[in-house]
Amino acid sequence: MAKRDFNVNITSTDDFKIICKARNFSYYLDAPSIMGGTDSGMTPVESLLAAIGACQCLVTKFFAVQKGIVLKDVKVDMIGEFDGDRLLGINEKAELGFSKIISKFHIKAENSESEIKEFIDFVVHNSPVNDSIKPSISLLTEVYVL
Repeated sequence: MAKRDFNVNITSTDDFKIICKARNFSYYLDAPSIMGGTDSGMTPVESLLAAIGACQCLVTKFFAVQKGIVLKDVKVDMIGEFDGDRLLGINEKAELGFSKIISKFHIKAENSESEIKEFIDFVVHNSPVNDSIKPSISLLTEVYVL
C-alpha cells in the first residue's frame, strides 16, 4: 500500500470550543470549565487517549481471526498520567505531555490466557496510532498568516 495523507481540519469556535472535521465526520473538543472552557467535549489529551484506545480496539478486531483468536468482545480503558501544572503556569519545569499512558485491555475470547497476552502484545506493536506517538516521529509546523 502506498503512502497516503490523512487530513483533519480543526477550527476554533466560541470560547475554547474546537470543531474537528475529517471526511464527512465532525466532533467538538473543549477545555474544562476550570480552564475557561465550557466542558462541552473531551479535551485534546482525552481525545488522544481515545484515539490510542480506539486504534488498539480496531487492530484487535482486524487481526483476531488471522492470529487464531476467537474474539468475543474487546474493551480498552485508557489512563494517561498528566501533570497540568506547566499549562496552568504553576510549575514551568513540569512536563507538558503524558508521562505515562496505560492501556487496560478487557478481552473475552475462546483462547488461553497466554495466547491472548501474546496477541495483545502483537496488537500494541502493530497499532498505527501507538507507532505515531513514538519520539522519533517528525512533527512539522507550517504557519499561514491570514
